[in-house]
Amino acid sequence: MCAKAIANLKDTSAVTALLYCLNNKDENYKVRLSCADALGRIGDRYAVAPLIEVVKDEDDVMLITDKGIIIRLEVPNISVLGRSTQGVTLMKTNDGGKVVSIAKISPDEGEDK
Repeated sequence: MCAKAIANLKDTSAVTALLYCLNNKDENYKVRLSCADALGRIGDRYAVAPLIEVVKDEDDVMLITDKGIIIRLEVPNISVLGRSTQGVTLMKTNDGGKVVSIAKISPDEGEDK
């Protein structure tokens, strides 16, 4: 799929088109999911707010860096302020790493009972 190729190239010039596809409710859900994945892999700061808006308030978000660091955040705990201006920092990487993937997961997923 094209979105996967764009993600592998880290082509930031495609962010606007990917955001359009992500927000197009008439588009096939698999295509929209591929666009969301590509936006997460590209890591452009302008894609963060639209990606967060796609997830429901009861979902969690998992971020993974190229150094293997993983963080899981509850969507309701992510600040709304700053999204339309400079964005919101979800994860700081002190070791020079970059976020390479972001995924939406349900709150119960991956928890031991």
